[in-house]
Amino acid sequence: YSANQMTAKFGPSSTGTLTGLNIQVSNASTPPTSGKLIGLNVNVNNSDTAQGKAFAAVFSGGNVDITGKHISGLGVLKVNSVDNALIVANAASNSYTSGLRLLSNDKLKWDVTQNSANIGNDFTILNASSIAKFFISQSSGYVGIGTIDPTAQLTVAGDVKATGTITPSDIRFKKEIHSLDSALKMVTQLQGVTYKWRTNEFPNRGFDTTMQVGFIAQEVEKVIPEIVNTGSDGYKGVDYSKVSPILVEAVKILEKQNQEQNEKIELQQYQIEDLKKLVCLDHPLSAACH
Repeated sequence: YSANQMTAKFGPSSTGTLTGLNIQVSNASTPPTSGKLIGLNVNVNNSDTAQGKAFAAVFSGGNVDITGKHISGLGVLKVNSVDNALIVANAASNSYTSGLRLLSNDKLKWDVTQNSANIGNDFTILNASSIAKFFISQSSGYVGIGTIDPTAQLTVAGDVKATGTITPSDIRFKKEIHSLDSALKMVTQLQGVTYKWRTNEFPNRGFDTTMQVGFIAQEVEKVIPEIVNTGSDGYKGVDYSKVSPILVEAVKILEKQNQEQNEKIELQQYQIEDLKKLVCLDHPLSAACH
């Protein structure tokens, strides 16, 4: 091939850079002068030292840097033999955010990054519209789905569908166990309401726009504080699953009261029958005796 189409050079060069294979669309005969060991270099610029590398694979100290910039900068993609890891890092000479971009037909589909606007050094997966769909906080370790502001170990902005949920409940995990003797009183003090979320004021919460049914956390906290949680952002939530045992005990109290009432009515009915017999002995023609 002619020199301005492709060059293949093996062995050390006059500049001290050992090039295993150098392919460049250039009229320059001198290989790259970065002083690194280059396994493969593809150049689409007329200068080996210019910031115009289309592709460069740099083998140095057991590491592999693959970059779209000049090889003297930090590679966008690195295989590190020391850490035994694939490293995705930003180039030292540009403003790339560290991450991985997934494209289909040259169109961005997903952006996996450790940094984006207003997020800091947290792990984020954004869709093609740059909307965060998955988030892990660097500081707290909290995970957010559909939100970049998780306030608990897992925060989901939207509905969660599952075929089942299991909560640890083994007695061996528990202590200071007491019965819910005042469950019925608790239930009668709760106020169920219908409401709508203030979606415009809290757009990042993933609130539904339809009518809802539930409790007001501040009201529940006055009656059953154990089932109310205050998040790191100061907003309160209700653990509705913990209402179930209270309802169970309340129903049992009502059942006991109903049974006692039925026994009392049955006793009173026997007493009425005995009185009726006595009345009929003295007044056989009474209407009650027929």
